Amino acid sequence: KHFRRWFVFVGMCLLLWNSAPVKCEEFWVVATVRSYHLDRTGNGNEANYGIGGELSLNRSWNIAAGEYLNTKRRTSVYATVGYTPLHVQTLKFGGTIGAITGYTQRVSPMFAFLASNEGKEWGGNLLAFPPFEKGSRWVFGLQIKRRF
Repeated sequence: KHFRRWFVFVGMCLLLWNSAPVKCEEFWVVATVRSYHLDRTGNGNEANYGIGGELSLNRSWNIAAGEYLNTKRRTSVYATVGYTPLHVQTLKFGGTIGAITGYTQRVSPMFAFLASNEGKEWGGNLLAFPPFEKGSRWVFGLQIKRRF
């Protein structure tokens, strides 16, 4: 099951990599590591370990896909498009939109504000997810990434 997802993901990355005007060093392997929920009443998982990839299409646009163990302790698979128009040295600010699995619906839309720090080899993403269900609160996510 997981092998098939990764095979499709790697195949899509290779296809996009060969068709888009990007260079090899603009591909990042992304590790999802933590989240913090403003709603502290639940017993949600905040150790959201997962793996994915992020492909920079240009300075402001990227696509990403991957999977992680979500708050409900289920595997979530995501695919997103990110836009970060504000740049301050190695920092980029914007948002990301896409689709995600593993929550109340089989596939759910998702949006997050995005702050990204991209060094020469290492970087990180901080995501801020607004409430998406009635009664939910903001969630913050942390990803660490390595350029390849």
